Amino acid sequence: MSKILKKQVSVYWTILMAAVTGGSCFLLAGLHITGLHINNSETDPKTSIASTTYCSYKLTRLGGFNYVNPLLYAEKTCEEEHLIPLKSALNGMIANYKSSGVINHASIYVRKFVDGTWISINGENTYSPGSLLKIPTMMTFFKMNEKDPGLLDRKIGFLKPFDSDRNVHFTSNAIQLGKYYSYRELIKYMIVHSDNNATKLLNMHMDMKMFSDIFTELGLRKPDLTAKEYRISALDASVFLKVLYNAVYLNTTDSEYCTSLLAQSDFKEGMVSGLPSECKVAHKFGEGGPDNKPDFSETGIIYGTKGNYLITVMANGNNLKDMPTIVSEISRTSYQFLESEDTN
Repeated sequence: MSKILKKQVSVYWTILMAAVTGGSCFLLAGLHITGLHINNSETDPKTSIASTTYCSYKLTRLGGFNYVNPLLYAEKTCEEEHLIPLKSALNGMIANYKSSGVINHASIYVRKFVDGTWISINGENTYSPGSLLKIPTMMTFFKMNEKDPGLLDRKIGFLKPFDSDRNVHFTSNAIQLGKYYSYRELIKYMIVHSDNNATKLLNMHMDMKMFSDIFTELGLRKPDLTAKEYRISALDASVFLKVLYNAVYLNTTDSEYCTSLLAQSDFKEGMVSGLPSECKVAHKFGEGGPDNKPDFSETGIIYGTKGNYLITVMANGNNLKDMPTIVSEISRTSYQFLESEDTN
């Protein structure tokens, strides 16, 4: 009888310890997710590599509400192991372009939307984003329209030419002096054709506080509106497309419309040229910095057959005309790698 009792006690303790251990693991895993703060901004994640150990998620939420805490996006806190071969290939590419004198340095951020896995190269570097800031400008006007419905359809005149403060290397269609345009039309010129005159006209009528609030609400450094430039990393420059894709910061209809404008961009020399013609891309390029040491950037959502992903490339070089070729090669290499992945 005593032997039977001992066996029952032994089995009981075995089951109890297993339950406690399992519960502890569940609790610890839960703490990685729930132990986060409201409006938790995503800074440059550590470049540690995920292995068979647990990799937590960092959640970025929109603060300012009493009863809700909208989730903007979730990001793993460490790089994904299976993307490291892609990172090695892209690092080699950057090294080759640096040794040939085409670029001085470059940064790359790639993120898969399906699971939030990512890689980052030279994530600490910052650049002058130039026309990438037209994305938050567009978002500001849609926020303004939420408070003042019908704003986007009102017209304003382009009645006086603007002084040009820098040389623009990549030009397209532009608004015409003496004509009137709705805010919606100006936004299209700004995004699809990257027209600086449309942008300057919009800036004259933009709520600058609302523009600054977009940065702080998304966890980014507040821009100094009196400064000549606002420098930003590839990781931070990617935030605007993340929240448009997730359709949380703007409503679903406006997020869809803004992203569709980015998909109509007529700039084809960089990211798009490295992809199959049938591949959809919602993207924006930017040129910034001094003419003798320019920065070139491009950020985009790639709609691949194996899943959608975001890629941002920012580089500093010596000749702006050479730099879209670098983005094209980076885009092609990333696409081929991600399309070759076994998703089963």
